[in-house]
Amino acid sequence: STCDEAAPPHPDEHDEAPPPLSKVLTPRVLLSISNYAVLAIVEIAYLALQPLFLATPIELGGLGLPPPTIGIILGTFGVLNGFFQAMFFAKLMDRWGPKRLFQQGLLAFVPLYLLFPIMSLHAKAHGITPVIWGLVLLQQILLVVMDLAFGE
Repeated sequence: STCDEAAPPHPDEHDEAPPPLSKVLTPRVLLSISNYAVLAIVEIAYLALQPLFLATPIELGGLGLPPPTIGIILGTFGVLNGFFQAMFFAKLMDRWGPKRLFQQGLLAFVPLYLLFPIMSLHAKAHGITPVIWGLVLLQQILLVVMDLAFGE
C-alpha cells in the first residue's frame, strides 16, 4: 500500500441525502398530520368566532361586551392555559396517553360551540347575568382542556 492511494470516502451522517417523501409520508404519519390539521382548523375557527360573539350586540346574537372586558376574558384564558399546561399536562399525558388526550381535546369542541347559542338565548331573555359569566368561564375551562390535544 502506498501513501498515494486515497482511502475510500467514509459516509458521513450529514452527507446522506434525506429519504424520499414517499418513505416519510407513511399512513401513520399522514393520519397524524390529518388529525393535527383538523384540530388546528376547528380551533382557529373557534378563536375567530369567540371575540366576534363576545362583541356582537345581544339583539344580534352575541353578548355585546366592551373591548376591555373581551380583553380580560381572552387574557384570562392565556393565564389559565399556561398555568394548567405547566402544572398538569405531563401528569395527564403519563396517565392517559397522547391518543386519549387528543380525543378529549377534540370532544371539548362540542360543548364549546354549543355554548354560543345557549349564551345567546339566555342573554336575549335575561341580559348579562351571573349565569352568562359562569358559561363564559366554562368555555374558558373547556378551551384549556381542548388545548391538551396539541401536546400529542
